[in-house]
Parts: sequence; structure tokens; C-alpha cells
Amino acid sequence: KQDPAVETVEAFEPEFPYSIRLASYPTLELALHHQSKFGEQGIEGYIVKVHLRKKGIWWRLFTGHYRDHDEAMSVMTERHLDAAEIIRTRWANLMGVFDDETSTASVRDRVQAAGYDSYVIRDQKGRFKLFTGAFITRRGAAMQQQSLSEKGFDSKIVQR
Repeated sequence: KQDPAVETVEAFEPEFPYSIRLASYPTLELALHHQSKFGEQGIEGYIVKVHLRKKGIWWRLFTGHYRDHDEAMSVMTERHLDAAEIIRTRWANLMGVFDDETSTASVRDRVQAAGYDSYVIRDQKGRFKLFTGAFITRRGAAMQQQSLSEKGFDSKIVQR
């Protein structure tokens, strides 16, 4: 089903190319467990499935989206995330741009129910941009986009 919000996305300059990788796990179950543990500490995490050539499939747990390395480092220091790592994850799949939280939540719920973690970034116009994934390479985002498409979702690969 085509989401009209994806069709009308305008081009935009990447604003938040950095994330904090909290950890990586060989199973989704471990990633979900640790996502919950970080959540108990007030750290909202999102999980990204990645295909590492020799290691196979891993699940990365990220938090945040930052304009630059210094901003991410400030959050790491403030939150005492000593074992975390700042990663330039500029590629993601944009699931839509919405004017209100209700529309955003509706699509986000469908994306989550299909097994994809997602997150929202507010743009300068106050709109809600719904993303899934955070990848170092465009190839990673393209692999996720294909998987999303197979499950009936339209998305746009963007630099966030």
C-alpha cells in the first residue's frame, strides 16, 4: 500500500548523520532485552538489522540522531555511555513525513508490527519524519528498503 506521505517527500539536506551505537547483538532477542534495559535508564534505543558479510546478521542498538560528532559526544558523556560508540549513520529509510502525531503513530504502529524499529525526527517546519534504519552505507539502507517493500511498505532511501 502506497503511503502518500512518502510520495510527496521533498529533498532535504542531511541534518542528523550521527548516531550512538550502544551495542551489537547476534540475536534479536538479546537486542530487545538490552533495549528494554536502556529504556529503564531513560535511554530510548532503536534496533537496526544489519548484514555483516562474514559475521552474518547482527542487531545494532542505537540511540539518538545528531548533527555532528561533538553533539553525540556530549550526550555520551552526560549519560555515562562509556562503552558506546559514535557512528556516522547517515543512510535510513524514510517512511513518511507527517503534520501531526496521530498520522505518524498510525504508520509507526504498522511499521513496528511488521518487525521494524522506527524513530521520529522533527524537522525545522515542525513536521514529523518517520525513519527506520540507520546505516553507514547506502547498500544497507537499500537492503532494508527491499525487505520493507516485500512486506508492502513504500519508503525512500535518504541521508538523514
